[in-house]
Amino acid sequence: MQKEVTSKVRLTSLLTDWLMMNLAFLTGGVVILAINFISRLITGNYLTMLINQILMVIIIYIPWLVLHVWFDLQKGGSLGQQMFQLSVRYANSNIPVIILRNVLKWCGTFIILSSMISILDRGVTTVTGLLIVVSFIWLFINILILTVNKGKWHIIDKIVNSQITYRE
Repeated sequence: MQKEVTSKVRLTSLLTDWLMMNLAFLTGGVVILAINFISRLITGNYLTMLINQILMVIIIYIPWLVLHVWFDLQKGGSLGQQMFQLSVRYANSNIPVIILRNVLKWCGTFIILSSMISILDRGVTTVTGLLIVVSFIWLFINILILTVNKGKWHIIDKIVNSQITYRE
């Protein structure tokens, strides 16, 4: 009989992934700041917000997404899941489903980061404020659902038909 994944273990593995993601985002942010500093030295201007957003996608988000898809394919789950002996089980384990799961998993955080870059450039606008609020609501709902349901799934698991279990 499969041991049941507890809320504490599941939330701790997600928190571990989130902390590692923040480290990756901070590292990428430093690289983008360095690129802006060099741009300022050479041209006298900082890069535009659009260029900074594109750099963020290329330097931070795409490598993070590729890393997580690779971990799901090769190791059965993210670093946080591996640390707690968990793995992702897909009903239909194909690359588009794995990519969709990881895009949905990190899109809220990415939207918050993109909104923060926009806020630094333009100040708080209705759009950036709304995006941040919606992203935090998405995160809160997922944590709430994950905490109270027996299967320890969140909305994304239901969308892609995946389940988190202990590694066999």
